This record gives sequence, structure tokens and C-alpha cells, in this order.
Amino acid sequence: CILNCALTIVGNLGIAIEPFLPDAADNILKQLNSSQYHNDWKILWRKGEVVRTVKDHHQLSEAQLLYRNVEDADIEKQMARLSRSKAPASAQGSTPSETSAKGEGSGTKPLKQEITIDDFARMDIRIGKVIAAEKMEKSNKLLKLTVDSGVDTRTILSGIAQHYTPEEMVGRQVTFIANLAPRKMMGLLSQGMILMAEDKDGKLRLVLPDKDVEPGSTVS
Repeated sequence: CILNCALTIVGNLGIAIEPFLPDAADNILKQLNSSQYHNDWKILWRKGEVVRTVKDHHQLSEAQLLYRNVEDADIEKQMARLSRSKAPASAQGSTPSETSAKGEGSGTKPLKQEITIDDFARMDIRIGKVIAAEKMEKSNKLLKLTVDSGVDTRTILSGIAQHYTPEEMVGRQVTFIANLAPRKMMGLLSQGMILMAEDKDGKLRLVLPDKDVEPGSTVS
């Protein structure tokens, strides 16, 4: 009875939220195998009547997550887009009309805000070699890369799992920021950031020297 009542409450909530969260409402009712109540939220206000969305011996559908976790890689990407949109056109090296004319229809992202040579000098960009790679559980974007940096062996989590398989990454050289402050992601400490090129379609490609170099070689 307790479980049946709990599922009935969830079903009623699924009906109630339909006007402002239609996708979530539809998902809830599908999982409860009660889709016949979709778009029928007014029945909740019938006097003296309880909507039994889940009756005795009712067969439920497969349970699924209503919403996926927002991962650090997603947040970083959106923050970068927000920063670009806030950057004044003059700081991007063009007037508003020039920027519009050059970028119209090309899909090319506008220039970021101008930096100094000192800003660049503080970045320690190096070439490393991936000696192991695996996909992170509970993430469809992150790869866990073990990288020989030339000075140590470190773990770098990179949001490239939709563009490269772990098998494709093992043995590959990568360009990475070596002195980026470590940050914890999904319970692991990521020690660096892999540099990638992103085209107008959102495809990511490794940024590499034209010939193999020793791990630890610096980019300047």
C-alpha cells in the first residue's frame, strides 16, 4: 500500500507539472506506464476524486533518470561561450560592423578579449604522450587519460569521449596546459587540460606538432 500510494503521488505530480514542465511530466507518466493521463491535468481538481494513476498489480515501465548530471566540462563550455558573448567588439580586434561582416554565415567564433605577452608567458603548454585511457563511468563525455608529461605521469580528464575512443588515444601525443591548477572532477583530480581545435560543427580534433617530439617539449 505504501509503495502504491507513493507511486500515485508521483503520478499526480507528473500530471500537475505538465503545464510548465511538459517534457518531465511526459517522462514521469511514461515510466509509470500511465501515459493516458498526459495533457489531462485538469482532472486533479475534480472535487473529492483521487486520480489513481497506478492501480493494484500495475505494470511499470523501465525506470530512467529525468535529468542527467551537469558535468564540469559542460559548465566550462557554457562559461566560455558567455565570456565570448560579453567581450566588446573592440577587444576582439574589429568594429561591430566588421565582426558581423567577417563572421556572417561562416560559423567562425569571434575573437576573445585581448591578452598581453605576460598572460601567455604564464601558461606552461607542453607536449605529452597518452600511455593509458579509459571512459569514465556515469559520463558520456569524459575520458580519463594517463599522460607522460616528460616530468611526471599525471591524470587528465578530458571531455572528448564523443570524438575519440580510449583505444584511439593510447599512444597519441597531446598538447596540454601543464600548470593549470588541479581540479576535482567526478571524484578524481585532473592535472591539466588537453588543447583541442573545434570546428564550426562542434567537432574536436587534437592540436599536435607536425612531427613527434619528446614528451615534455614546450610550446612557445
